[in-house]
Amino acid sequence: MGTATIRQVIKDACSEEQRDPALRRFLETRLPDLVSRLVLPANDPLGALEQFSRRYINYVPEFLELVRAQGGAQEAGGQIDAFLNMAEDFFLAPPDAIYEIGGLQALMDEAFLAQRLLEEVNDRFIRSYGRPLINVDMTRANIIAHHLVGEPLASRLESLVSQSVELVASRSGLFEPLTDSHVEAGAVQLALPCMSRDVAVDLRLDC
Repeated sequence: MGTATIRQVIKDACSEEQRDPALRRFLETRLPDLVSRLVLPANDPLGALEQFSRRYINYVPEFLELVRAQGGAQEAGGQIDAFLNMAEDFFLAPPDAIYEIGGLQALMDEAFLAQRLLEEVNDRFIRSYGRPLINVDMTRANIIAHHLVGEPLASRLESLVSQSVELVASRSGLFEPLTDSHVEAGAVQLALPCMSRDVAVDLRLDC
């Protein structure tokens, strides 16, 4: 498995979506709730949600490759690999918490698992080493994705990510003060570029 397999899975799902637009139908059912939670373009809100979803899914292999190419993974003694492998497994062999659906709709759920895992690991790495593994702020995009996935599934997936990260971190000791460069939690504030900045979907701050 790996990012090449993930890219092929995405390509196959895109072909399936052309034959049977399950993701678009799902987003259409979610639209009445999403318009109260998200800022969407008035002329084509459904198209904007679909564009966001496709981009969000495609970021998974890009982020995995980016982390593996960064020096931070080596700085952590290779222990980051356990989390990267878990993110790949979330995408390619999703847990039972994800309903048995196909195409891009299923990949949206799996991408949410992988992206939330990477966000959590990135945040903890910043607190431990004072710099990010991924120089991108994933928070806003993941909150938007949480709304798209919908409840109660999104909260179950969030809980699964938290439990998985705690389990791996406790076994590896990765986020303990391993080096002199360790930074006390909460001491680092970084202005990272927002992942969702270029998509016409945003959060409503008044909801």
